[in-house]
Amino acid sequence: MTLAAGYRVTTLCGSIRPNYSGTDDYNEILIRMLRRQGVDAASVDIGRWTLSQLPRLLRAVGQARPDAIVMQYPTDSFGHSLLPQAFAAIQTIAPLVVILHEFAFAHPLRRLAVGGLLLRAASVVATADSEAMALRRWYPWAASKIQVIPIASNVPGRDWCPDTMPTVVTFGQIRPDKGLEDFLMCQELLQRQFPDLRFVIIGSMVPQWSDYFVKIETECRRRGITILTGLSDYEVAEQLSKASLALMPITGGVSFRRGSFLAAAACGVPIAAQTGPDTPPALQSILPEAATRERLVAIASDILEQRSAREAAHERSVKISALASWDLIIPRYLAVLEALKTASKPAIVPSRRLL
Repeated sequence: MTLAAGYRVTTLCGSIRPNYSGTDDYNEILIRMLRRQGVDAASVDIGRWTLSQLPRLLRAVGQARPDAIVMQYPTDSFGHSLLPQAFAAIQTIAPLVVILHEFAFAHPLRRLAVGGLLLRAASVVATADSEAMALRRWYPWAASKIQVIPIASNVPGRDWCPDTMPTVVTFGQIRPDKGLEDFLMCQELLQRQFPDLRFVIIGSMVPQWSDYFVKIETECRRRGITILTGLSDYEVAEQLSKASLALMPITGGVSFRRGSFLAAAACGVPIAAQTGPDTPPALQSILPEAATRERLVAIASDILEQRSAREAAHERSVKISALASWDLIIPRYLAVLEALKTASKPAIVPSRRLL
């Protein structure tokens, strides 16, 4: 799918640099990939995403003269602000595409806020089938707008080349609900079996959860676990590619929505990941079942102990990475943008009867 030269896309995401944000990274990569396809893509960032900044945001986007607007939602920059909803409701600059990164397990108030975006969005991209199903249950009148495009890794791929010192790594933001407590429990069990095993947490502190970061950092220091923060995407890839194992005890099970999981797969590192109700069939057919911590530790032990298990796990990572490649995903975004060319203005607000 190709777009005419000069087709302009403005993205809205914001940034919390120098702190890490997966949506920030995803937005930057999407822009880069669209540009490679000849699309004139650029981001508008107004710094403070408060409701009072609506006039400024409208002016900035209007001056960019886009043919389409792509909004990432939710993002760390937007926080709890209703500016995205206000912008969507008022703007008549160009058709709006909303890439919705989280809905099914979001707070009910967040899910209600999403309705304000759906009203005027020309197209809505969910990142998983389960997310799209939840969206359609809440907003059946928007079903025709919703499609699924999975995310790809924010971290560049690498050939797997493990260090001579066996290393177990996990990766992601250091905040609650990221499986870090379970990682520490698994570490304790694995360390008994492999006393010389090195454990590394690669991540970043989220300002909102600074106290939690200090708690985890203190516990890791006590256990001899290394925490690496402030790494670039390329440095993260380098660390992942040198690991013997990526251990990912993710509540609900791993899925294509987990960027840390996709990053590990992109670097070919063997993965021991928890599976569960959130794990889609495509991954269930590749990964060994690991619904309990005991099963997860057993899989990790086999990978660390047996060369054949390591090689099999490495091959699984290669397969998973191929399923979440930007080469597969970017044509689907181009198709979304191509479809918008027939729209001369943002989608019409549905009647109150449908609401």
